[in-house]
Amino acid sequence: MSDSVDKETGAAGPESVTGRLMFMVALGWLGWAGLDLLSSYHYGSGVITDPTLTGTMRWALLCTLAVTDAMAVIGIGCLVRLALLLFHRRLKWLGKLLIGGSVLGTLFAVVASWASYDGGGTFIDVQGLRFTLAFPVLLIEHAVHIDLSQILLVLGSFLVVSFLLLRFGPSVAGWAMKSRRLVRAVYTTSLALAVVVLLGSGLGHFQMRHSDRLLPRHPDTGVVHTLGERWHSSLQNHLGPLPSFLSTLSFGRGDLPALQQLGKLRVSGPRVARPPQVPLADYLQRVNPEQMKRWNVVIVLVESLRKDVLSDCGGELPVMPNLEALASGSLVYSNVYTQSSHSNYADLCILNSQFPLRSQWEYFYPQDPAYPRTFLHDILGPLGYSTAVFSSQDENWGGMIRLLDPGSFDRFFHSGDFPGFRYPTSGVGGEGSSMKTKLSGKIDDSLTVSEAVKWIAAEQGPFFMYMNLQSSHIPYVVPENHPVKFGPRELDFSIRLGRFPRDRVETVKQRYWDSLNYVDLQLGKLVEELKQQGKWDSTLLIVSGDTGQAFYEHGFCAHANQLYDEVMKVPLVVRYPGVEHEVSDLSLQHVDVPSMVLSLLRLPPHPGFQGNWEAAVSGAGMPRFLVTQTTLANQVGVVDGGWKLLYDLDFGTFHLYHLEQDPGERIDLSRDNPQQALRLGSLLAQWVFSQLEYYQDPVRQGGEFPPRLLINDRH
Repeated sequence: MSDSVDKETGAAGPESVTGRLMFMVALGWLGWAGLDLLSSYHYGSGVITDPTLTGTMRWALLCTLAVTDAMAVIGIGCLVRLALLLFHRRLKWLGKLLIGGSVLGTLFAVVASWASYDGGGTFIDVQGLRFTLAFPVLLIEHAVHIDLSQILLVLGSFLVVSFLLLRFGPSVAGWAMKSRRLVRAVYTTSLALAVVVLLGSGLGHFQMRHSDRLLPRHPDTGVVHTLGERWHSSLQNHLGPLPSFLSTLSFGRGDLPALQQLGKLRVSGPRVARPPQVPLADYLQRVNPEQMKRWNVVIVLVESLRKDVLSDCGGELPVMPNLEALASGSLVYSNVYTQSSHSNYADLCILNSQFPLRSQWEYFYPQDPAYPRTFLHDILGPLGYSTAVFSSQDENWGGMIRLLDPGSFDRFFHSGDFPGFRYPTSGVGGEGSSMKTKLSGKIDDSLTVSEAVKWIAAEQGPFFMYMNLQSSHIPYVVPENHPVKFGPRELDFSIRLGRFPRDRVETVKQRYWDSLNYVDLQLGKLVEELKQQGKWDSTLLIVSGDTGQAFYEHGFCAHANQLYDEVMKVPLVVRYPGVEHEVSDLSLQHVDVPSMVLSLLRLPPHPGFQGNWEAAVSGAGMPRFLVTQTTLANQVGVVDGGWKLLYDLDFGTFHLYHLEQDPGERIDLSRDNPQQALRLGSLLAQWVFSQLEYYQDPVRQGGEFPPRLLINDRH
């Protein structure tokens, strides 16, 4: 059949279909490898810029990149040849469609993946593709807001190149094939390059992949990696679109290899309590109505609120004067960890006291979870409270709305109520009715607060309200009608999702402070309305951050990344009637907050809450557990006794920091203090596996609450 195809083209030898295809494969490989090499240099990939990599390792990695590109081009060539064989007589249009789709689809994927790396520091891998397919509209809204120019550039370049390939590609290829000198040069170059890159890639795989040789301490993280560890991390995260995608092909299938290593430490961990489920009606029977304080409960999460923004927690500037005023009459907890570095995991913990680690892979909340979902409003609603959510973000992000269950609230207001890119404001802040554009799928906090105070004004009895304010989300947009106090109004550079010029950190921090200052204005309006409506003296108000925010302290910016303190530590301001100002360094985490609320209202602790407020306030020194599962990082961590241990679930590496002596987390001591790493590792392993075992067992979910570690037994 191959000969028949060649005969029907009226050509033989080098100018046959097969010869032309071989020439195009060779030329395509040279072009793809050149594109990846130029992109690595232009975008400053880790393979090019990482100061800890040796020259030999860089060369071996780049050779591996070229080899994977060659494999892909050969695969596409085989697909093209197959299409020509199958459709050379009939359905030629289908063959052309398959050929054009495979070539142009691959081109678009490569360009888009490099654009993703440029804007967010990560290539499009299997995990990222899964999130995109699950929440395409939300992701597009974020991308259009933060990286619109990049999107237009990618689409424009793709369309231009596609047109040129379709219009002139075949004729140019035919012309080139007539020049034997050019054909010989392409084949010779390809063959020579193939020999070089195969040798280089082989050197990397056989001499570096399993090497225990130690590299210099990384300047960003303080970690001392082995050559083998850096080989694997560079291959997966920084080499190129295709190696990154291929490295994550096993995503969602089988067990993570790194879990097996962590599981070996579980033998010495604390015991695990498996509390049986108690119907809510049975719990409510334990409530003493005469002792209960029927305060209003308001919980406010501020997007990306770092601990050091607040003066009581080390802040030096009056970034949020209304929050400062609130803190001056509140309990301020300065040693608090959020549970995760990304919102879809972090946001709900302060409401349901459940750790967000539920899977080996990034977890999307299901429509009808098999496990119990008891939130604060589920408890307070039957006790006579009106309940509401007012959120500037779209709670569909990561499927959060499925666990929140809007039907369980009396009022549920969020950005998702407004389909499309624009929404009406209806005279917010003294302005007339107008249409505004969503920013990263979020509505203006002024509208959220305006709707909230209207609802509060209509409530005659006690109420529970959860509010999420989003104006401080990267790229820290400040509305035109709000004055900037810390930095310039206009920037001469772009703040992107995971990247901005490192030499402009101070300017970006100023823009971040200005965005928080706008959030603070809305927070002040909420407090003022509570006072004017006569409800302030009967309100418990809690303000915290969903996550912190990084400014290259450890080599990355924004959040949804590694579990360092600039992203994980947040302020916690707790104001209630009769409280006096105090700054406490009590070790807390967000899952402790629901138990705290019940305690302040003089309600019994709920057996389904994994946080343990009673143990925390007793001075027991409870460990804090952390998790992140994104395309940027896949880590779990524990903070206990002044130490912090991180474990990378992608590469099976530990990172240990002594927070009292090294608060900036600059020196990894995992190789220097194996005893401390073993102690924390066993604690972390017990937590990780107790979580995963529970959420993998539908029988347990039907009869038990999530597990709790019996920390008092750990020694």
